[in-house]
Amino acid sequence: MACKYFTKNRNINDLSPRMAKKVKLWQKGDPDVWKAIFIDIGLRNAEHQNCLFRHGFSQLDGYKYLSKHQLGEAIDIAFRKAFVRKTEGIDSIYPEKKETWQWVADSAQKYGIKWMYPVWGWDRPHFEDDGNPIPQKNWWEKAREWAMAKGITNGERPHDHLTRAELWETLKKSNFL
Repeated sequence: MACKYFTKNRNINDLSPRMAKKVKLWQKGDPDVWKAIFIDIGLRNAEHQNCLFRHGFSQLDGYKYLSKHQLGEAIDIAFRKAFVRKTEGIDSIYPEKKETWQWVADSAQKYGIKWMYPVWGWDRPHFEDDGNPIPQKNWWEKAREWAMAKGITNGERPHDHLTRAELWETLKKSNFL
């Protein structure tokens, strides 16, 4: 690639504070995905962005039109070659199957990071801050952890309806009656 003389900045701490926090939460929250992927580039300067633009790899020139990478609000991801070789049988850091990318996108979305390929129709590696606040734990998470520690519940199926039998068992275990 013509812009390869630029050093790729993969440092999460150089991203905007909100994007850095979202990426760190994503890494911690879904380690299986991060065994398959890595950050190929995060923050980039105007000169690097312009090089990509001049060679047809971006539609933003880096000076008049800024990339989210320049603002620290985007990352490009790549896959570990061993993962792609195992799942798709090709020697590349960029899988061909959309399902492989979608698996990562579904994971990223939980942490407020959006895959832009479906929006633009090009640039599969590009993921950016969705503009929303950093996702917080569910409001009921502390109560669930407390109930699990007390042996009242195993914590599974938090969104399912509660049957009468389960309510009776929960009341019995909690010494409510």
